[in-house]
Amino acid sequence: MPMLLKSQTVKARKVHACCTCHTPAVRPGEEYRRDTYVFDGRVYDWVMCTACIAIEGFVFAWCDYVDDGIGAEQYDEWARDTGWGADNEPEAQTDEQKGALAYLARRGMIVAHSWVGVAGHPDDPECAHREDGTDATYCGEPEYRHLWSTR
Repeated sequence: MPMLLKSQTVKARKVHACCTCHTPAVRPGEEYRRDTYVFDGRVYDWVMCTACIAIEGFVFAWCDYVDDGIGAEQYDEWARDTGWGADNEPEAQTDEQKGALAYLARRGMIVAHSWVGVAGHPDDPECAHREDGTDATYCGEPEYRHLWSTR
């Protein structure tokens, strides 16, 4: 099991990638947590953004077995398990479901809008959602990458 040597909240001087969501989530001037661990004789740092820290309790509660600690794989599994079952209406979602959906969006596993199929082509795998309201660009992502389907 990893042994925690030091845990500190620090202010970033440069951009850091979160070890959990793998996004450059920590920007200069923002606070983040840096934990130093030793495991199998190797010392390493684990950087976490504030968004991943906020859902840490949910992931620990979801995991059955954490002797080796939890990492990005457990966060991914928890988010898929919790987020895919979330209600379509944000008002009906629990804080855990909202956290899971936000995590999935940060990881690029889903986009933050509903599926909008190509008009007249219900079997077309591309989404016709246009963020900017123009005809020049559209989402183009398949249905499974969206928060939920409108079908």
